Amino acid sequence: MKIINFDNAATTLIDETIEKEYQALLNEHFYNPSSPHRGGYEVKRKIDASRDAILKNLNLSKNDYKVVFTSGATEANNLAILGVARRYKNRGKHLITTSIEHPSVLRVFYYLRDEEGFRLSILEPDQNGIVSLEKLMAAIDDETILVSIMATNNEVGSLNDVEGMVQIIRKYPKCFFHVDVAQAIAHRKLNYNLFDLFSFSAHKINGLKGSGALIMKSKISLAPMIFGGEQEFGMRSGTEDAEKDIVLSSTIRLAIDKLNSKYAVIKTMHDHLYDSLVKLEDDIIMNSPRDGSPFIVNFSLKNKRASVLVEALSNAGIYVSTSSACSAKLAKESYVIKAMFADERRAKNSIRISLGYDNTMDEIDTFLNTLEKILKEIMQND
Repeated sequence: MKIINFDNAATTLIDETIEKEYQALLNEHFYNPSSPHRGGYEVKRKIDASRDAILKNLNLSKNDYKVVFTSGATEANNLAILGVARRYKNRGKHLITTSIEHPSVLRVFYYLRDEEGFRLSILEPDQNGIVSLEKLMAAIDDETILVSIMATNNEVGSLNDVEGMVQIIRKYPKCFFHVDVAQAIAHRKLNYNLFDLFSFSAHKINGLKGSGALIMKSKISLAPMIFGGEQEFGMRSGTEDAEKDIVLSSTIRLAIDKLNSKYAVIKTMHDHLYDSLVKLEDDIIMNSPRDGSPFIVNFSLKNKRASVLVEALSNAGIYVSTSSACSAKLAKESYVIKAMFADERRAKNSIRISLGYDNTMDEIDTFLNTLEKILKEIMQND
């Protein structure tokens, strides 16, 4: 059975170029970059070259920004939020985020509020999954030291105006702006020079699991999360996962190439998928805005449980998901959908289709035909 993967927001297929480069490094450049011999020096040189290449591909100056390699966006989000809050708490103890952030952002903020005494403002989205500039403007004050808002929502694909938010935050010089770009970095064009800190994972953009980065302005100092040998500018000690760090630059380069060359194809596929789903109005209701990210389409079943449809699609070789992969097994409902619509049933029965650059229009049509067939079978079995 040929598998159609429409769960690319959870993870993506490794690009063959990345896989080959990684395997070669495992065999040829496995030395510890802290070791005082030629092998160690060469690995360190390659890691430093990777940092420079990542910044260049994102149009960032290595004089203004630095790359902190991490195990992925979860760690990078934790490091950014905890690091800023603890280092700059003497400036103020007010933090701002939204109710529809990834768990690796939300749970850190809850911890800082409940355990370390920070004041927390949580902004709510509208029914398009967007947090307005007006809400941010009303929440921020002279005691705010950190705002963390994702660029693209991982469940519904809504696009926050993070570049517009910068204009508000810049009026408060004590405040830093962190952006989770895990679902944006290869899927929309952003001016990364506007952000103080931003986080992403490699495995969302056809790279390796266990790899990612926090990119931050050089002038920012973070309280470290891991103490030891002072690797990663003293913020993340421990022997580097050198091979993954080195290939991350190629991962970013290839992802940006795909954004430039294949975005229009994905947009065409998205529009066909979205418009076809809208026609099934007796059975489903759309959650994603049509003008959101073309990589994510979310809808809810009106009268049936999402788990039934997901299982039936899986049995047909089509993989979709019910929410963020990081929370799907824990939550009985999507907190993102609930925040958008205040509808518990809708939140319990949401389904996410997430496209990748490897998907095709034929796969979209196969999914749509299979979906209609399954919906008819479900109705007949009532």
